[in-house]
Amino acid sequence: MLTRRELTLLLFALAVFVVAYNLDAARARLAPTPALSFSARALLGVQDLLSADGRRRAPYVDPLERAILGDWEVDARRTHDLGPHGVSADDQLKTWPDGNVPVTKLIAHVPGFTVLDNVLLVNGTLHLVSDHASIAFPRPEAILSTGLDSPYLPVLQNVRFLTRQKALQVLGYSAQRIAGTSLICFDQKDAIDSYTLLALHRAHAAASSSPTSTLPPPDRTIFANTARSAVSETGYALAFARAAFPYMVHLFAEDWADLALTARPAFLDRVLLADRVAAEHGAQAFDFAHELVAPLQAAGSVGDEKQKNGKAGVAATPIEATDKRLAFSPAFALPARANWATPVRAGVQALLLPPLPAGARRPRKALTYVAGGAAHLRDEDHAALARALRRLGDTHGWDVHVVERERGGTAGWAELVRAAAQSSVLLGVYGDALVHSALLRADAGPRAVVEFFPDGRFANENEFVTRALGVGYVAWRNTKKYPRGSLPPISPPTRADSRVLAVDVPAVVQFVKETMRRSA
Repeated sequence: MLTRRELTLLLFALAVFVVAYNLDAARARLAPTPALSFSARALLGVQDLLSADGRRRAPYVDPLERAILGDWEVDARRTHDLGPHGVSADDQLKTWPDGNVPVTKLIAHVPGFTVLDNVLLVNGTLHLVSDHASIAFPRPEAILSTGLDSPYLPVLQNVRFLTRQKALQVLGYSAQRIAGTSLICFDQKDAIDSYTLLALHRAHAAASSSPTSTLPPPDRTIFANTARSAVSETGYALAFARAAFPYMVHLFAEDWADLALTARPAFLDRVLLADRVAAEHGAQAFDFAHELVAPLQAAGSVGDEKQKNGKAGVAATPIEATDKRLAFSPAFALPARANWATPVRAGVQALLLPPLPAGARRPRKALTYVAGGAAHLRDEDHAALARALRRLGDTHGWDVHVVERERGGTAGWAELVRAAAQSSVLLGVYGDALVHSALLRADAGPRAVVEFFPDGRFANENEFVTRALGVGYVAWRNTKKYPRGSLPPISPPTRADSRVLAVDVPAVVQFVKETMRRSA
């Protein structure tokens, strides 16, 4: 129990504290500052009241805000070099606040291969925006094969055409941007083969607006209907693609499904839409001489790769009747720079071949024989051919690479590609190994591919690719050779054919010798 004296002292101390506290607060209130010379209503009307970080600017800061938020200076926003295709955080959103939705532009087109700018993706459906879609774009079935009959599984995606007004209602005023160039392959797993990479790159190269300009490499390849785990079961070599385009990202059906489930629309700067079934259906009646769309049509004459316009450096491969059976052939009909395959060769060579020292002599001539595989030469012919080629190399000072493939399997990818990239001549039994003719040295004079077939059989996949590359070609059946211009009728090998082939070894070696002598 407090005494009267203790209670009086306690009340006196409390009174002194209250008076002192209010006096200090009154003094702070009576000391004018610029911030307190404005009412809250007046501050709302002040222009540039807040700085970039949300704090009030110096003339309007009171001590309480300074004590809480500090008075440190804001560093200038750092910028980073993102490379030629890098996208900063500010560029990841595409907006059209005025309601003018970007119009989709058709850049290049043949059946099954369509290059477009400004494409919107919503819920897995591609939206092409134009007020004149019927004349601005080809028929939908020439772009994607949705609904077409085919031995392959149907394409699951669709294309929708929107006017700008309808697009604004459906899409709103913004979309998440997917910058750069996207190569979207809609083929199912069974329709992807070893020629897919070259066809995609060839169609992409046709989007160049000038024969003298350098087209940036694609930023990503998307296999919309092929799972990541299933790509190894196709003919598409991821190692080859990554060597040719080290900065290109590969996305698969799982990633496409994620995009389809995203609520926000996606805006793609540029896309190549590739569909094998659409190419097969549309190519039969398509007039490649007059109906194709490409920016380089006016740059120079369109002709065989070897008959390129010297001034413009533009080339396209004429599509013959026998070529229309090849689903990838339409891509090569698009006019592009004559050296369209150079980036592929340069990327692979930079990865697998050591650079030459300054002043070093050019590497020796070389040839590559790809042996073995599911179909192969009979043992005595294989041994005789390998021995004769090595003897030929020793006599003339040429490097000879004999790449052994396991029967039913494949050779080490790096060994095969490294050998092809150093060679002028490539020999082998029919099959996907000869697609590496795209890597043959372009600085060593005439190049050639020799492809061995069973009696009575011939397929023109590799003949077409070599023609598009300006590479010589000979088909060989037993003792007879068929140079370009006198090729046998199309009759692709089947599983019922013998997998063991015979060839006239002395005749093959003589042809190789003549070709190598013509090399630079």
